[in-house]
Amino acid sequence: MLLLALSTAALSTRSAVASPSEPLPPAAKSNPQVSLDVVESLPKSVQDDPTVYIDPSVQPDMPQVYADTLKPVPGQDPDAMAAAATCGSNVAAAGTGAWFGPFQSNCAFIGGSQNSKLTYTKFTDPNSYGRACWQGRGYDWLSPSNTYREYWAGMGCSDGSYTVDWGNVISVPAVKARSITAPVGFAGAFRH
Repeated sequence: MLLLALSTAALSTRSAVASPSEPLPPAAKSNPQVSLDVVESLPKSVQDDPTVYIDPSVQPDMPQVYADTLKPVPGQDPDAMAAAATCGSNVAAAGTGAWFGPFQSNCAFIGGSQNSKLTYTKFTDPNSYGRACWQGRGYDWLSPSNTYREYWAGMGCSDGSYTVDWGNVISVPAVKARSITAPVGFAGAFRH
């Protein structure tokens, strides 16, 4: 039974292994941690970019949004295009004072250049009696190693917008939240 499950899992995701007749896109070669299905779901310009970093959390069927225009990537199915109009997620934190999350967006964000930024807009549900502090996912460029490193930026404890460094990264925006009104929990949402 276990062998069958492992075999099925191995067949469900194509890996980035070159075949003699089909060379791998440059982004697949520089991102062996990501399935070839994910790389091939990205725009051709991204597939051809050997400097892009693709986070393993990106899924082939996720709506994709460009950083520079905040518009959906053309060519996606109509449902993905519609979902990309409201990228974000609901957020909840119990009134314990501990961090909860990460709460991931329903969209993948395509940075496009080393200077790309991502702006999170965070807000409290009008029916929530709690308040929260927030952290948002971003990416730092590490020049000596020519790689990106994920980090969690403190985004304050009130509603509003906060911008993080993103770079030439394709990943899923995400936040964490911590109720500061213990024992009362918090409910809210973020968009990007």
